[in-house]
Amino acid sequence: MAAWKRALGLEAAAPLGESWEVSFGELTSRIHRTGAPITTLVGTDFLGEERAGPALLVKLLDAGAPLSVQIHPRDDDPHLRPDESGKPECWYVVACEPGARIHFGLAAEANPAAMRAAIEGGADVSRLLASVEVEAGDFFVVPPGTPHAIGAGITVLEPQRVEHGRRGVTYRYWDWNRRYDAAGRLDPEGTLRPLHVEEALRVTDWSLRAPPWRRLGPVDLAAPARVELLSSLEGRGESIAFPVAVERLAGSGPRTLEAASVARALTVVEGHVELEGQRATRGQTLLIAAGFAPRLQLRSALALAASTPPR
Repeated sequence: MAAWKRALGLEAAAPLGESWEVSFGELTSRIHRTGAPITTLVGTDFLGEERAGPALLVKLLDAGAPLSVQIHPRDDDPHLRPDESGKPECWYVVACEPGARIHFGLAAEANPAAMRAAIEGGADVSRLLASVEVEAGDFFVVPPGTPHAIGAGITVLEPQRVEHGRRGVTYRYWDWNRRYDAAGRLDPEGTLRPLHVEEALRVTDWSLRAPPWRRLGPVDLAAPARVELLSSLEGRGESIAFPVAVERLAGSGPRTLEAASVARALTVVEGHVELEGQRATRGQTLLIAAGFAPRLQLRSALALAASTPPR
């Protein structure tokens, strides 16, 4: 993972754990020079059916320490306010240190009483969660009601979906009993981070022991360029059924993506990708307009295309 961060020029920079690559939800991506919403540059027609449907958010996350255990409600949760929505998300593991783990889903012995007792008693809540030792290329989906946490030493690309004009809700289950000072720095004499215990336990799907994920294995970047569907609204082929559509592009040479009715974000993980004279390298994201079938040129590249299909 250090090599991946070095290639982005981030290793010597101030700590940086999260980058919002593309956002068409509550916090719309903005133009660097003017601060105006990106839709003023590309126009709403660029988004296609995404203008009135679910909104895409794509993040890069680098966890130097385990992230807090979180959970998201369903969109139809009756406790949500009119300006709130769920936030189904998925993770593609970009890089990881040996032995790094992702926690998601519930251990066999987990139940509401055991979870509440562990949280309130300051016990290790991760023992009540399922976990997986990850490899680069692993792909996870996180349905609503799933407790989850990205472990230390993992970099992921995280496409997610929120409703237009609404805020995606996250409840914090547990934060590893860490304490912080008034400036938010770790301090053993500080205070515990606020949790949302009642809300988190209420929205937990206690039947969801093993959420879906795939181990995709190593990629031959010298092979002819190809596209693999990882998730889709209807779960076509070997893809996982999920509200965020994710395609993996890998290899070298030309490849045309089928046109979609919504805009897509194409994030380069390895190598570089050329489109209409523009070149995107590792860590950069291209926006692809709705209705456009781009002819891409992959140069020893690995990239992920994400979109939110209309329901």
